[in-house]
Amino acid sequence: MPVTPKTSAAHVAWVVPCFDEAARIDGPALLALVEACTPASLILVDDGSRDQTGERLREIAAARPDQVEVITLPENKGKGEAVRQGLLRALSRGAEQGAEILAYVDADLSTPPSELCRLAALARSGAYDVLMGSRVQLLGHAIEPGSKLRTTAALRSGLDLFRLGLRLRRP
Repeated sequence: MPVTPKTSAAHVAWVVPCFDEAARIDGPALLALVEACTPASLILVDDGSRDQTGERLREIAAARPDQVEVITLPENKGKGEAVRQGLLRALSRGAEQGAEILAYVDADLSTPPSELCRLAALARSGAYDVLMGSRVQLLGHAIEPGSKLRTTAALRSGLDLFRLGLRLRRP
């Protein structure tokens, strides 16, 4: 199947699963990600947190109600379910908002927003159907937040997926 070219204006819907992240979540950094990768939106998923995560997420959403949505799960189901619920929401509103790329990113933004935007630009280029990246730990080295990512790309499947703390999928 040939790769479908996209434009630099392809909308990215970023899903952010959160569980007990009130003390760590960086609202300004998440909002900066949306700004830097425009057009983009955030779907923040509170996975049954026991702390003030839900309140913090609602504060972030209040700053940009047109670009940020909060989903609250009544009990903790795990990161996979939080991601799934966020992706399902993004897919259900895809036609409304024109989201062409779906992604998830860890709440602590251990991958720098600049790197996330670089990979989103690769997905927008249409050169790849699947993009994957991960921080690589070399023998004798520790992985630190903000460390450079090594990316791999190459499947031609009709889906845009990428993982680095982030997974993208074209609806």
